[in-house]
Amino acid sequence: MDSYVINTLVVFGLICICIFIAPPWIYLYVTRIRRQRPLLTQWETQPTRTDLLDVILVIVIYLTSQAFALVVVADLDALGTGDIFNPILITPLNSAAGLSVMAGGLVAFTLIYLRRRDLRILNFRFDKLRQQILVGLVTTACVLPSILLLNGVVSVFVTEYSHPVIEAFLSEMSLSSLLSTMFSVVIAAPLVEEFVFRGILLSFLQRIFDRNCELSTILFCDNTTSPICRASAGLANRYGAIVVTSVLFAGLHVGQGAAYIPLFFLALALGYVTQKTASIWPAVIIHGCLNSLSTIVLAWTYLQSTII
Repeated sequence: MDSYVINTLVVFGLICICIFIAPPWIYLYVTRIRRQRPLLTQWETQPTRTDLLDVILVIVIYLTSQAFALVVVADLDALGTGDIFNPILITPLNSAAGLSVMAGGLVAFTLIYLRRRDLRILNFRFDKLRQQILVGLVTTACVLPSILLLNGVVSVFVTEYSHPVIEAFLSEMSLSSLLSTMFSVVIAAPLVEEFVFRGILLSFLQRIFDRNCELSTILFCDNTTSPICRASAGLANRYGAIVVTSVLFAGLHVGQGAAYIPLFFLALALGYVTQKTASIWPAVIIHGCLNSLSTIVLAWTYLQSTII
């Protein structure tokens, strides 16, 4: 890459920082950080009772639904090539795959609800919906420009970004594939992935890092169990579960170029917002907004191809 291209990219990046990234963070610094106030006030929460059985149940259903989507929908001849195949990289490839993943999420959600009877302990809450939407949109404005810029940097200087959903659409380039891709990327993926990672895994890991419950309840916890002491104080208690969940979330996207790098930082923001609001809905909004941007590019590509 010659110096002219690098200089152009640097100038473009600086312009993006000045216009989209710096203003919201300067506002947060003036109104929050400088006054030693938290970025987001902690909302009231319910004691989480997520145990290992919940985690295993949801993960098995999640991976099974994606594997089913691959077997039913994907071109299985691709598995016979010399390319390395990793089941963790299975992603929705069209509408049938998206429906499969969504169905798997609904099955897992139903089973967890039947077991727990109170989804608030899994970071599901349906009160304060207006405030949750506002938190999601404000966080989107603060976080997504930085994530997109970082994604652009790693795509240029580390590894070019790639995604099987996008590649599947580009190979077909039809209205039906565009609509199915939008469903898979904008609706199915944010709902199911946030339920799995910020709803189940984060609440389970938070119990471990809090260290305020008996070890036996980590493996199996009934709906009457309560913490036996106050949660441990310190950085590990507050952010350990968020970091571990973010690593797992980024690991799920290994194989999509270097996207796992910006997605790790995105997951940190998703985990922080979920922890503060005790709800996954702001994270779903942020996740959906990020994925919507890629579908806008795909829609523009499709329109350009039809015009030509």
